Amino acid sequence: MNNLSKVFGIIILVLVISGAYLFLTDYFSPKWSVKEETFVAAGDTKIFTFDLKPGEDLEIEYKANSLLEIRLIDQPNYELRQNDGFYKYDELPSLSTDGIIFWEAPHGGKWYLVLYNRTDRYADINLNVRIVSK
Repeated sequence: MNNLSKVFGIIILVLVISGAYLFLTDYFSPKWSVKEETFVAAGDTKIFTFDLKPGEDLEIEYKANSLLEIRLIDQPNYELRQNDGFYKYDELPSLSTDGIIFWEAPHGGKWYLVLYNRTDRYADINLNVRIVSK
C-alpha cells in the first residue's frame, strides 16, 4: 500500500508540473502570428487579417528588397475602403530593408495589415508578425 501511494503521488506531481508548464507556455506564446516569405507584385497589395483584444499590440519583423508601405486599418475603416470611401488608417514607416516595428493598437477588434507596393517592380519580403500582450 505504501508503494502504491508513492506511485500515485509521483503521477499527481507529474500532472501538476506538466499542467503548469502548458499554462505558462500558452500564456506567454503569441496569440496570433504569421511568418511568411512572399512577394508583392508591382502596384499590388497583400492583406493579412487578425483580431486584437484590448491591451494587445503588434510586433512586425521584416526584411524586404524594395520599398513597401504598411498600413493598419480597423474593421469599420476597412469597410469604407472597400466601398471607395474616405477611411482612416495607421501608417507605419515604409518597409525598405530590415527592421522591427512595435505598434500599439488604439483599441481591440478586427484589424487588417495591408502591404502596398507602389514601385514598378516586385518586392520580396520576409515577414514575421506577432500579437504581443502588454
